[in-house]
Amino acid sequence: MKKFVSVAVLFVVFFIGCSNESSINSPLEDLVKEELMARENLSGLQLNKSLTITKEINGEEGGILFVGDFFSAQNGQPGAIFASCVFPRGAFKGTKTITMTVDDSTLTGTFSPHMEFDKPVLFSVLFTGLNLSKYDQSQISFVYFDENGTKNVIKSWFIHFNKLKGVLGILNAQLPHFSRYGFIRKLGVQNSTSSSD
Repeated sequence: MKKFVSVAVLFVVFFIGCSNESSINSPLEDLVKEELMARENLSGLQLNKSLTITKEINGEEGGILFVGDFFSAQNGQPGAIFASCVFPRGAFKGTKTITMTVDDSTLTGTFSPHMEFDKPVLFSVLFTGLNLSKYDQSQISFVYFDENGTKNVIKSWFIHFNKLKGVLGILNAQLPHFSRYGFIRKLGVQNSTSSSD
């Protein structure tokens, strides 16, 4: 239990220490080509690990889900995943058995059962060992896609993006309901007015 609490404290301290990285996100422009981020299109360490936790949460009282792990990648470098989901008091009515799965290969968080919330649930996640050398923080957003394929950008405190250390995460993403959430990156602007050298 002490080890688990220590990891949780480390996770929180890391995010607080990096809080000047970015402000609350705003929707992306429609003219930009985008793709979901995953280890296969970022290269870097291939950790291929997912963590799942299932817990009974009383929506009137609130609660928290937390998973975290350190491990070694194939080249011996350390890797880590940390994720938490905080349910504020009054998030939903009654008691539900909630499952959270964080997938390191797809850089996603998936939740069940599908449900809407009276108050947003706060999701934070941190992935390490990514090759972010070709990207800037302005290219990154945290989203989900609805049944019609419409992209919805999720508000958060900030996205943590450390190109040098290969770290990508989000702090307190405000989830209106359960679904599959992940990062997208802008690949370039689609227009015919770009100048040539």
